[in-house]
Amino acid sequence: MDIEKVTIEVPVQKFEVYHKDCKFKLEHDDAAKYCKGLGDGWRLPTRKEQLEMHEHKEELGLKGYYWSSAEYDLNNAWFYCFYSGFSVTLNKSNTYRVRAVRTIKD
Repeated sequence: MDIEKVTIEVPVQKFEVYHKDCKFKLEHDDAAKYCKGLGDGWRLPTRKEQLEMHEHKEELGLKGYYWSSAEYDLNNAWFYCFYSGFSVTLNKSNTYRVRAVRTIKD
């Protein structure tokens, strides 16, 4: 199966971004499970990766609010707004978009 992907290089690591969003907006824990369920190292992006993804948001088709892997505490996690570029924490029971990433190992 040939999957379209965008590779982004950052100073310490390279990562690739899954070719599409999850069909549904998910709660944070379900978002993490969804990404893991894609197999082969897919996961929620870090906050730093989301900043890099913001530079390519049009190319990646990113619009709206997406969960990151970063948890603030037991009940709250960080999400990122690709419209304006801000990141804040909210309760993990909120539902947001999900786009998986995975690290490329050289």
